[in-house]
Amino acid sequence: MIKRILHFFVAVNLVCAQTVVIKHHVSGGGGIGTPINVSHNSITTAAATVTATLGLINGTGSAVTPTVGHAILVFTIGAQGAGSAYTFSGVPTDNQSGNTFTVIKKIDSLRDIVQIACVVLVNVGNPYIVTTNIAGGNNYLTQILWEVPGLGCTADGTDSLANSAVTTLNCYASSGFTTANASDMIVAGVAVENASASGLAGGTLGVTYTIPVGGVEQNGALYGSGGSEYYIASATSTFTAQFTQTNTRVGSCVSAAIH
Repeated sequence: MIKRILHFFVAVNLVCAQTVVIKHHVSGGGGIGTPINVSHNSITTAAATVTATLGLINGTGSAVTPTVGHAILVFTIGAQGAGSAYTFSGVPTDNQSGNTFTVIKKIDSLRDIVQIACVVLVNVGNPYIVTTNIAGGNNYLTQILWEVPGLGCTADGTDSLANSAVTTLNCYASSGFTTANASDMIVAGVAVENASASGLAGGTLGVTYTIPVGGVEQNGALYGSGGSEYYIASATSTFTAQFTQTNTRVGSCVSAAIH
């Protein structure tokens, strides 16, 4: 009888120990996920404010509720062939209380401006709307939203470049940035000056970057063209993000490593 009792307690202890290990593994998470609910809005009249609603592409689709703890990456693009030097005013805001955005990287005081901002969601709602403002006059603006599971908003390297009229738009000024964290998400955003921007594609220098579906606006009627791309790293390295385009156009580009 004593042997049976001892065997029972040993078996229970083994099951409990096994359960603890499984629970710890799940809580560890699976790292940074690929972008979901990619959305964008391109305004058709030059303005100083742009909004975008998660789930909608230029007003089409269904608004979605993001998940608490996920990050929202915001790529704001302003581009036109004339005008003054535009700057971003403050940081983006959303229509929920308690969410505070961080500007990861921007290039402005130009006609063609780009900003990447990030927030880890504390509160959510439907619709989920992000607003960004600029100063210096009205510009043609596009705003792209990504929802990213497993991403914090800590930058591990940034870079930018105002390109001349080229087909390859570099997002780095010299030799790129070198990361310290092995599992960063490398992201980039570009603003292309002319309305006839076309064939925008992700870069392939060093690694292959992906433009997510919905992550690009090639506005054939107006300015405000541009896009976003990403690569999820598995080791520290030096990264040199870029975009390519069919036409030879001026464009500003920013890049960052985030974890």
